[in-house]
Amino acid sequence: MDYRTLDITIVTCLKSLKLSRLFSKTRAVVSIVGGSLISRQETPACTYKGNSPAWGYPMRFYLEDSALQQNQLMVVLQIWCTPIFLGGKPACRRSLFSGQVPFG
Repeated sequence: MDYRTLDITIVTCLKSLKLSRLFSKTRAVVSIVGGSLISRQETPACTYKGNSPAWGYPMRFYLEDSALQQNQLMVVLQIWCTPIFLGGKPACRRSLFSGQVPFG
C-alpha cells in the first residue's frame, strides 16, 4: 500500500474568537478521516500574539494513496478551550470552532 505525507502547520487563529486568556488553555486538534484511516493530532496549549492565539506547531500525517485518489479523505479542524481552574478535565472542554474540508 502506498502512502503520501501531508504536513500541516497550525499558525494562528482569528481575533474574533472570544477567549479567556487568563483562566483557560486553548488547543487546536486536526484529524484526517476517511477510508480505513482515522488520524488525530493535538497541539500544545497556545501562546498569544496580541489577542490572537498562536501555535506555530507542525504536524505530519501519512495518507493512503488509494483513499486520496477516491476522494475519501476529510480534514477536520477543531479548536478547544479547557478551563484551568477545573483541573483541565476533558469533560469541561468547550468547543470554540469546528470545520471540515474534503481532501482529495
